[in-house]
Amino acid sequence: MADEVSEISAEEGKTFYADSEEEAKALTIAYMMQRVNDEHEEIKRPSISFFQLFSGLILPLMLQASNLLVYFFLYRALWLVIPAATLIFSIFIKPTFILFVLLYQKFAPLSLRASCRFEPSCSNYMLLAIEKYGFWKGFFKGVRRLFRCRYPNGGIDYP
Repeated sequence: MADEVSEISAEEGKTFYADSEEEAKALTIAYMMQRVNDEHEEIKRPSISFFQLFSGLILPLMLQASNLLVYFFLYRALWLVIPAATLIFSIFIKPTFILFVLLYQKFAPLSLRASCRFEPSCSNYMLLAIEKYGFWKGFFKGVRRLFRCRYPNGGIDYP
């Protein structure tokens, strides 16, 4: 009895040879699963620098805490506290929001981040739009992109 070699072709011209058709199918499936895993590994987890953490979280919290101390120790001077809180909010909203997006990218489950239909992903789009258009316009463009992230939509879409 002659040895038969089964041959199964996968996508991209890969051909797998094995002693039986079941082994060839198993090799093909293993190859395809490896490709899926390799595609998931392309998603990068950003590193968050101390400057981003400081300018987006620590400094605004310290300034708001000092603002509250002024409120409590200067006889509840709302005429001073409300403009200061508004100024702190308007100065630090962009680095704070960028920090929140980076934290999402770093700690969100891979299954959630890998299911994006667009290139770049929605979180990267939000960061690019904020850098390009400023906080408010970039934020609203990013939110509109999130609402478009469903079935018939997808593809390459840069801000």
